[in-house]
Amino acid sequence: MRSRILPTALAAAAITAAVALSACTADTTTDKTGGDSPPLVLTAVSPENAERPTGKQLAAFAAAIDRLSAGRLTLKVTYDIGPDSAAIDELRTKRAALGIVASRAFSTADVDSFKALTAPFLIQSDAAAAAVAADRAITEPMLAGVSAVGLTGLGIYPETLRHPFATGAPVLTPADLRGKKLRSLESEETYAVFRAMGAEPMFADGADFRTALRSGDIAVVESSFALAGPVLATPAVGTGNVTFFPRMNVLVANAEAMSGLTDQQRDIIRKAVEEARGPAQQAVTPDAEAAQVFCADGGRVVLASPEQVAALQQAVSPYLDQLSAEPVTAEALQAIKKTVAATPATAPVAACEAGKVASLPQRLEPWPASTAATPLDGKYRVEVTDEMLAAAGAARSNWAENHGTYTWTISGGQMAIEQVAPNPIKNASRSFAFVVRGNKVMVMDPGNGTPQARDVLFIGTWHRAADGSLTFTDRIPGLNAEPVDQAVWFTSPFTPLK
Repeated sequence: MRSRILPTALAAAAITAAVALSACTADTTTDKTGGDSPPLVLTAVSPENAERPTGKQLAAFAAAIDRLSAGRLTLKVTYDIGPDSAAIDELRTKRAALGIVASRAFSTADVDSFKALTAPFLIQSDAAAAAVAADRAITEPMLAGVSAVGLTGLGIYPETLRHPFATGAPVLTPADLRGKKLRSLESEETYAVFRAMGAEPMFADGADFRTALRSGDIAVVESSFALAGPVLATPAVGTGNVTFFPRMNVLVANAEAMSGLTDQQRDIIRKAVEEARGPAQQAVTPDAEAAQVFCADGGRVVLASPEQVAALQQAVSPYLDQLSAEPVTAEALQAIKKTVAATPATAPVAACEAGKVASLPQRLEPWPASTAATPLDGKYRVEVTDEMLAAAGAARSNWAENHGTYTWTISGGQMAIEQVAPNPIKNASRSFAFVVRGNKVMVMDPGNGTPQARDVLFIGTWHRAADGSLTFTDRIPGLNAEPVDQAVWFTSPFTPLK
C-alpha cells in the first residue's frame, strides 16, 4: 500500500490562527510581501472525509500552499461536506473559497466542459488518468468552463478508476445491468453512460443506501477497489477489467475570492496545484494493488472475456457518437486518445478470490547493478502457456502477448529475452537488469535509465538443479510487478541450452 498522507501542521495553524479570515471578506491588500500581519486563512471544502483519496488530495494541496507561502497563507478545510453537489454549492455561494470536486458533478450545475474525462472505456489505467490530468492543453479549456458559475478552475488530479460491483452475480455483459438500479454519483454525464448499458442509475447515501443494498433494490454500485469494501460493507464482486472511467477531481476557487487576493497569493495557489500533484497521486492506491487488498478483505475480483467487454463498449457507442458530435468535446476526446496511446501500460487488475491473493507489490529499493559474472550466467529456455498465465491472474487480453517460447541469456548483469509465439507480438526482444546476491535475485526494468524503486519487478530465490535447470521461488513483487511475472518466472524450470 502507498503511504498515507497525514494531516499537516497547516490544519492546526488554520484553526488556531490569531485572525481567521474568510477569503470572501478579508482585506488582503495590505500585505503583499509577507510582513508581520497574521496569516490569511482561506476556507476550503471536500465532499469526502480526510482519510479518503479526495480528502488526502485536498490536504496535499493545502500543505503545498502552506510551504510556498511560508505559513502566510493557509487553508481551513471542512471535510465530508456532503455529496459533490453540496461542495459546489458551498463554493458558488461564497461560503468556501477553495474546494475539490469530482469533474462529473459539475453537470449538476450545468457545466459540461468535463464530459470527455468520463467518456466510457477511454481512460483505462492509473497512468493514463495521471497523464491526462497533468496535460494542461487538455485541461485548461475544461477548467475555463466553471467560470460560467462564478468559479475559477485551478487544476485536475486523477483519483480512482471506476468499476461495477455487485453483491450477487458479477457484471460482465449489458444483460447484467439491464433494468437494474445502479448507484452512482449524481451526474447527468455518467448517468447517460449507464442508461446506454440498460441500467437505471441513481444516487442514495447513508441509511437509505444500506437498506436498498441489503434488500437487493440496488443491485450494482459504481465504485473503485480502494473504496468498494467500506462503501458496500458486505461481500461483493468487482469486475476488474471493466473500467468505466476514472474519477477526476477538480480544484476550484470562488472567482470573487480569488480576485480579492494579491497577485503573489494567487501565484502561490496556482503553483501549489503542481507542487502537490505528486503527493496527490500518491494518495491513490494503484488499481491493481487496491484490487488485491479488496480480495484480502473478503471481496472477489473477476475478469470479463474480450467478447463481453466488447459488448459493453458496443452498448455505449451511441453515447460516444453524441459526444463526438459536440465540437468542443470532440476536440478533447481526440487529445485524450493521443495522450492515452502515448502512455505506457501499467499492471492490470488480476482476478482473485476472497481471502486468496498474491503477495502485494511493495517498494523495493534497487540493488546496485554489476557487470560481474554470476553463477546463473548462461542461456535458458522456458515455455509459457495460456493456462499458466490464467493461473497467475493475468488478464485474458494479455495472454497473446506473453505466451510462447522464451529464450533467456544471462550475462553482464542483464537478462536478454527472445520470445517466439504462434501470433505476432509487439516486443519479441527485450532485456532486464539482473542482480544476484547470494541465493537471491532482483529483476528490474529501468529502460535506458538508472534503476529506481518503480522499476523493480521482483526479488526471488534461485535454485540450481542437478541437470543445470533453474527455478525461482519466494517471489516478492516490486512496484513494477505484474501477474505475468508469476507465470514467466515462477512456474516452470528454465532449461539450460548449450
